[in-house]
Amino acid sequence: MRFSAPSWRRTSDSRRRQGRSRRGYAKAIDSYAYALLPSLAKLNGQIWSTLIGAGVGAVVGGLVTLCIQFANLRVMRRQEAAAQEKRDLATVTAMLLKAAKMFSTINHIDTHLRAAVEHARQDGSARNPPWQMVPPMVGKTPEITFSDDERMLAVVDMPKDFIAVLEIPDIRNSLIDLVDEYSRWRVELAGLMPAVSSEGTLATTELTADEYQRLTPRMLNLQSLIDPMIQQAANARTDAITVFDLIKADGNRRFGAAFPRLELDARQVSEGGRSRAPAR
Repeated sequence: MRFSAPSWRRTSDSRRRQGRSRRGYAKAIDSYAYALLPSLAKLNGQIWSTLIGAGVGAVVGGLVTLCIQFANLRVMRRQEAAAQEKRDLATVTAMLLKAAKMFSTINHIDTHLRAAVEHARQDGSARNPPWQMVPPMVGKTPEITFSDDERMLAVVDMPKDFIAVLEIPDIRNSLIDLVDEYSRWRVELAGLMPAVSSEGTLATTELTADEYQRLTPRMLNLQSLIDPMIQQAANARTDAITVFDLIKADGNRRFGAAFPRLELDARQVSEGGRSRAPAR
């Protein structure tokens, strides 16, 4: 007869077989892991090499980009400085040309007044009031002013003299207004006086007592204009030469040979007052 083994024995055998299988699996896994170790080490090295290479490449690329940006910034700054230098050169040149034009106008007025007074002195009519000897000046002269850029440059470049520079357009324009006012009054008064005889630009008239009394206020108005006009023209002429010299000195200091060589007429300068500009 056959008897089957007890159930507890069958269970024990099954567990032993399962244990042997598990140990076999564990040994197989350990063997596989040991076999993978060199590959894992190699892979780990490759990963680190890749990471380090990427990091170094990023840093080097960033530094190269930064250097390029700095180089471009320096180039832009140099270009902007060169462009600003050209703008300043154009601005100072324009100021010098305006100063020369202002001197020309002022000198023309001053020469006209001095010539009339000198002519009256030579022909013996200097005893007459000056307004009778100074003929009117006709023609409209446009105003000359400095632009905002020119004013700012004068303040920055000529901190000690910018007030004199910025005042010269007002001095010139106010002198022209004074001459225009004098000429208008002079023409109106001459039109009220009947000419008896004339010789060239000189006319002689005779007035009755009533006519003289009626015209006396107009004569006094002219007399009140002619004396300050003569003095203002002489002072403005000197101021114009001074301003021209100041602007020219600033242009020569900043731009050297690139600055235009513009000079006032030596004969015109020597006819009146000299410049008050300090030696530079």
